[in-house]
Amino acid sequence: MNERPGPPASPPSRREALGRLLSGLGGAALALGLGGAVGARAAGARAAGAGETRPGPGVLRVPAGGSIQRAVDAAPPGGEVRLAPGEYVETVIIDKPLTLSSESGYADTVIRADHSRFRWRGVNRNDQIVGAVNVMNARDVRILGLTLEDALEGVWVSVSRRVLVSGCMSCDHQSTGYYFWASQECTLLHSDARLNAVGVYQGNSVDITIAANRFTENHGGRVPHLDNDIFPGIGILVGNASTRCAIGGNRSFLNADWGLGIGLDCTHVTATGNDLRAQKRGASVEGNAIALHRNNLVGNEEAGLVGDAGTDARYNWWGDVSGPSGDAGGSGAPVRGGARYRPWLTEPVGVPPFSF
Repeated sequence: MNERPGPPASPPSRREALGRLLSGLGGAALALGLGGAVGARAAGARAAGAGETRPGPGVLRVPAGGSIQRAVDAAPPGGEVRLAPGEYVETVIIDKPLTLSSESGYADTVIRADHSRFRWRGVNRNDQIVGAVNVMNARDVRILGLTLEDALEGVWVSVSRRVLVSGCMSCDHQSTGYYFWASQECTLLHSDARLNAVGVYQGNSVDITIAANRFTENHGGRVPHLDNDIFPGIGILVGNASTRCAIGGNRSFLNADWGLGIGLDCTHVTATGNDLRAQKRGASVEGNAIALHRNNLVGNEEAGLVGDAGTDARYNWWGDVSGPSGDAGGSGAPVRGGARYRPWLTEPVGVPPFSF
């Protein structure tokens, strides 16, 4: 007979780091150099210096129709390249500490990929050039307040450290909106990804934070630079032996297959405070030391969660006070595959609305 839990205890303390990030995003944003503001305007336009017409020392302004790459190449390490409103047809490569930002936010500043600069056939993944913006073998890079369109990857980060992407829109790419490969201590914050194969992917990476973003209508597809693999339509995907990934406060919905996918030998991944609904599965999970706490796993076609015995899925909202159905026997969303699910929440998790 199924038990009805009382108010749940707090999740284990080692799982609370992301909760602290979400409950105090202002402090987290300050630590990330966003001046304590985490709304998209602050993360994009304000952090990029919206409204400034006289760039200070180390800031190169690119006028509409100008060359982003020439400015990136000319900028000093630690400098900033700031884009005037407009559409730029380029494939940009960043290989040094740098901020690439817009003057007025993502809605007015579009980088559409120049496919002639792509490079992947016969090239090691670490050296591929497949994004509208490519961060390669670099550290301390910020990408703020841009729209990225029509690439294989919207933002491609490879073998890099301390990369922040914030206040961006990434859409209509053959592969993912944002891809972190063999990288460390990177953050995707308050950004949007839609109409790609996958919203965001991290592979072979350590200490990646994916917080307060929106992933929707990602439809899956064949990815030519990854051995023609066919990806299902997933909002957030963690794979290739990644570890210590923190996923929190995101909305992932209306994707073709899963809101969240974790697999391929991943360890120590924590997902907290996410809204995962209106697709085939809220989450599909396998791995070691995987924890999903305080998420909404409701309104999905096949299951709220499919997770193996290595999945700690306690303290989630399944859509009914009786808990999940499927393996659990309650009236909420199904849970399948051996994941731990007791105790569960008896009311939904409040996830702040997403807005730029």
